[in-house]
Amino acid sequence: MELDLPVLFLHRVTDTPLGTFGVMVDSDGEQVCKTAELSWRDNEPYVSCIPPGRYVCRPHKSPKHGACFSVAGVKNRTDILIHSGNWAGLKKLGALGDTEGCILPGKTVRKIKHSSGLVQTGVTASKPTMSALLQKYPRGFSLIIESV
Repeated sequence: MELDLPVLFLHRVTDTPLGTFGVMVDSDGEQVCKTAELSWRDNEPYVSCIPPGRYVCRPHKSPKHGACFSVAGVKNRTDILIHSGNWAGLKKLGALGDTEGCILPGKTVRKIKHSSGLVQTGVTASKPTMSALLQKYPRGFSLIIESV
């Protein structure tokens, strides 16, 4: 692990069919952001959040998501990112979804109305939250994820 990187903790709070929601805190226990991820589905690529563990997150430029963080060291998974988005449901189940296994940061967790009229729990202010994370952690961070 990168010992010189700040350490953040992701405490998963709620796991529902429409997403796993949590809070990311720093080593002082101060809230960094709220999070939305897919529900746990046995670490299955594209449909599950990643397993609890310790990961190194580095700044990354994604062709699809722009400036974000890559999450390294996820067992049996590739291309895991922390990127902006609001909803963590599975599209193939008819839910709103902005992730295929990645972590979505935001300011709050609440019900949000989509332009289609659907209302689903998600994270708010994801783009400004992502920008703030990139500014605050320009070299990246170690992320310790805990289960619900």
